[in-house]
Amino acid sequence: MLQNIPNTYRLRQEEHLQGAQMPAPVSREPLGVLMISYMSDGLEKALSNLNSYPFIFYGKQFTSMEGFLQSQKTSNVVVQEKFATLFGIEAWQEGQKYNDWKDTQILSARGRSFFRDSGEYQVLLCQSYDALFHYSEELRNALYASLPFALDHDGKTDIRDSVLTKHEYLFQLYRLRAKLAYPP
Repeated sequence: MLQNIPNTYRLRQEEHLQGAQMPAPVSREPLGVLMISYMSDGLEKALSNLNSYPFIFYGKQFTSMEGFLQSQKTSNVVVQEKFATLFGIEAWQEGQKYNDWKDTQILSARGRSFFRDSGEYQVLLCQSYDALFHYSEELRNALYASLPFALDHDGKTDIRDSVLTKHEYLFQLYRLRAKLAYPP
């Protein structure tokens, strides 16, 4: 590579490099792994979807992300309204009553139906997490505090069995953390 550079510049460059001390590389290794769980304490709990972090999505108020996610299992607007008020284990447990969506792989939100494996559904997930991020200072603070750590969760991995897989969930959290680490 140096052979294409004019001799006078190359000599100065080589002299400079001979005496140079390279700085130690900055470690990008995480300090540890945060296993996200509502049953834990601290950041592990603060990053859970089950927390009561109210947000507004397309004009509708939700008490938690879990309430929003579980509401998609039914197209019944009255039931969806109830889910909008739920958080914690109660939201998750209520959602288990509506697992017949697994037969059709169709979820409902904003008056529309989405195939679980569609790109449209992935866009919906990103939009809903963006809304949560916008409205919840508590979540933003937890995400910021978690920056030095790797994230993990013991959720399901099969999209046919969950409205939000472990991988989708972690993707959303890492995506939102990147907004904090590298603001526009």
